[in-house]
Amino acid sequence: MDRFESIQRQFSAAATRYTTSRYHADGPDLDAMLGAVDLRGDERVLDIGTGAGHTAVAFAPRVAEVVALDLTPAMLDEARALASSRGVDNVRFELGDAMALPYPDDAFDVVTCRVCAHHFEDPAAAVREVARVLRPGQPRTAGGTLLL
Repeated sequence: MDRFESIQRQFSAAATRYTTSRYHADGPDLDAMLGAVDLRGDERVLDIGTGAGHTAVAFAPRVAEVVALDLTPAMLDEARALASSRGVDNVRFELGDAMALPYPDDAFDVVTCRVCAHHFEDPAAAVREVARVLRPGQPRTAGGTLLL
């Protein structure tokens, strides 16, 4: 079994619990992320390791588009269901790996990664990928912001 299969098996078995978990659904860390940047409403956000989609769905009403990325199809199914139940229609759900992001350089204004980075096999590779896909910006503006 390769690394992806192992991760997918582990998180597929627990996907529903991530949707109902209060720890993952809300909290001061999510509020802090939402308040960390001054959003204009035209931003593109990448949510790495979206899990059940709580962070993606929280950002969606404040921005133009959110791309919710996860390595596990079952987690993406949970995230889609959450977005649908909240009437959110500007989130795109994609299967992918944080250490090899399938996006061009400078594609996003904000990248989020909440309750996920500790699962990365190679955190340095993930940070390099985030730096590559983030647009440059100024402090507190949306451009070039990584929120962990």
